Amino acid sequence: MIPDEKLDELEREALAATPGPWFSAPFAYHEVGVYHARGSTSGTVDVSRTEIVARVPSRNRVHDAAHIAAADPQTVLDMVAELREARVRIAELEAKPRVRRVERQPFTFEDDG
Repeated sequence: MIPDEKLDELEREALAATPGPWFSAPFAYHEVGVYHARGSTSGTVDVSRTEIVARVPSRNRVHDAAHIAAADPQTVLDMVAELREARVRIAELEAKPRVRRVERQPFTFEDDG
């Protein structure tokens, strides 16, 4: 189980990081970047306005960069929030009285005779 302190740390780091969406590009697979939208109300993203947020020098850099990009700040914040909500719901369910089913045994008469 992830301790609450770790969730707090993940949340702090995500809030301090460059907002996304993040990407790992096939032409620069060892880099992770972030798109910067130009305040457009149409929701389009100007891909010419990108910023590299990480360089991945590992041997497994294609997968490492994809993993880092997938765990962008908003994704981490959403996961932390969902986990906290799930913990509250679990605590609520565990606090409810439990109804225990007892299987009925058939009644039999025994002959004392």
